[in-house]
Amino acid sequence: YEISKKNLNSRNFYLIYGENIGLKQDIVKSVLELKEKKGGKYKQFEFEEEEIIKNQNNFFNLIFSGSLFDKKKAIFINRTTDKLFNLISEISKKNVEDILIFFKADQLEKKSKIRNLFEKDKNLVCVACYQDNNFDLLKLANNEIGQVKFKLSKDSINLLIERASGDRNNLRNEINKLKSF
Repeated sequence: YEISKKNLNSRNFYLIYGENIGLKQDIVKSVLELKEKKGGKYKQFEFEEEEIIKNQNNFFNLIFSGSLFDKKKAIFINRTTDKLFNLISEISKKNVEDILIFFKADQLEKKSKIRNLFEKDKNLVCVACYQDNNFDLLKLANNEIGQVKFKLSKDSINLLIERASGDRNNLRNEINKLKSF
């Protein structure tokens, strides 16, 4: 919902936090697909927060230096915390084109400096990824099953949701097993 209500055309910085790993993956996938429809493929780079802290110059070179081969870059920074606040506030003020930066974090407190920065700045996108409830999983299951056009009873769908244990990746794996039959 949060992604769909924002105009993402001019947005390049995303903070995605919370415990729902499957939802985080879905959001990244949908943003990349949206951006790639408009302008081509993104070469993907993945870093841990500690790597960025140790080698800030390399990170700045990756962002601000052009490449003959990689026009568009998608950079993923895992386990983001407030340690990157100064770096993020510095690069978010610069005009960065053809680069998407996804900051993935676990739970962030309301007082978190990085969370406040992303929530208040209109050029930054902040998305909270809370655990899925049974209603969300039911909707997801119906969409996945509807795409392959086979019928399952409500009891079977509820069993799939129960086996998923609140995780949309587990649910998708169970549905993919059914699709393979």
